[in-house]
Amino acid sequence: AYHFALVVNALLVASIPLALHRFMRQLWPDPGNDAAHVAAALAATCYVPLLMLSQLAMSESALACSFAWMLAYTTTALRTTRVTAALVAGALAGFLFLVHARGAMMAAPVLLVATAHCVVHRRSRRALAALWLAALGVALLHGVVESAAGLGRASSAGMLRDMLARLAMPAHWKWPLFNFIGASTEAIVTSLGVAVVSARAIVAELSNAWRERHGLSLRAAMLAAGALAMLASLGVTAAFFVPPERADQLAYGRYALPTL
Repeated sequence: AYHFALVVNALLVASIPLALHRFMRQLWPDPGNDAAHVAAALAATCYVPLLMLSQLAMSESALACSFAWMLAYTTTALRTTRVTAALVAGALAGFLFLVHARGAMMAAPVLLVATAHCVVHRRSRRALAALWLAALGVALLHGVVESAAGLGRASSAGMLRDMLARLAMPAHWKWPLFNFIGASTEAIVTSLGVAVVSARAIVAELSNAWRERHGLSLRAAMLAAGALAMLASLGVTAAFFVPPERADQLAYGRYALPTL
């Protein structure tokens, strides 16, 4: 089973450049930009193999792959208002929760930003409904799937409940902040060039949308959604490693990195 997981997760990692290339083409659909699409997709993927090589049996491979394809199909659904693309994007959002508790935190900002974009621009309500129905439908399977796998309290829902219970204790409140700083620092240092370019692109698109009064433009919305997903993933990572006796595990920066 372990060797089978290695093969499957390696194939998932290998598909990430394809997902990011599709995402780039949906954001900047001009055919003349294809070389830039390829370069951007490869640059955004370059850290993943280094991150995963020794840990291909972990859930991060499925998280990184599913999140990349979710971004691509959500953008397709918003641009074309195709119900089929929305169904795929929603199913991937639900699948992120099945893979791991923090997958829900990665998917939530994208779903919320996509909803805001549809409301502001009065886009297809059918596509938006399909997106949410597919996400909720797949997420609701977690109980059945994880019970069949015998995971019990190790399930995604159980992890979220345990994390929230720890955060409810005032004695633990300082640790999420320390952990967030540590995880954020490692994430930025590990992929400094990607972080700088991504931040620059997000600021530029948000500035253009504001200056040209485009409202919540598609490029600005989806890039901002990716940034919010990154922050949410770092936040849930910081909260997950509380109380402090678990802080040694924070060395696994890979828990936050796949959304970068």
